[in-house]
Amino acid sequence: MLPKGHLIETDRSGLVGQYIGQTAVKVKEIVTRALGGVLFIDEAYTLRTDERDYYGIEAIATLLKMMEDYRDRLAVIVAGYPSDMQKFLRTNPGLQSRFNKYLTFEDYSVDELIAIFQRFCSDGDYDLTADAHSALRAVLQFVVSSKDSHFGNGRVARNCFEHTVSRQSDRVVLQAKIDTESLRQLQAEDIPSIEYLMPILHPTRTNS
Repeated sequence: MLPKGHLIETDRSGLVGQYIGQTAVKVKEIVTRALGGVLFIDEAYTLRTDERDYYGIEAIATLLKMMEDYRDRLAVIVAGYPSDMQKFLRTNPGLQSRFNKYLTFEDYSVDELIAIFQRFCSDGDYDLTADAHSALRAVLQFVVSSKDSHFGNGRVARNCFEHTVSRQSDRVVLQAKIDTESLRQLQAEDIPSIEYLMPILHPTRTNS
């Protein structure tokens, strides 16, 4: 369907300029690079922040014009959280008419998040003990059960892994003897607590 099939990924920063006259130029440059392939716009709902976001409005208008002009040479994918994307598509009639195919990806389950976490362990040459695995499952079960519309999915597993490694490093450095096994092993006490993780995973929430 496409002459080349390459992928160009961007977001608001790659399409919206900081000064008058920059935005249309940036959009045209990105779209031109994507011709013959796919333009993927992540968190597309940030293109227009409000009704007075004139740079965002210009970016969308320029994008829609080029999509029409090069409709046989370009595929455009916009992505974001479902509720935010629905609002985004309603901001311009042209968006609704041009983006009429939708794919909704279900959130990862606890087992899938654990599998992602274990993949990070494998890539980093870490070994997750049985007790650590149980602790991880308990934390992720709580996180998934309390998720909101902006659930981070794979990012949740990555953040949890990064903080686990940080806690493991703090623990190991205090040991009298440090060997290869102790450097590789992630124990239950290294898994971040629910209280520690929640502000990181849900930074917009406030305590009541």
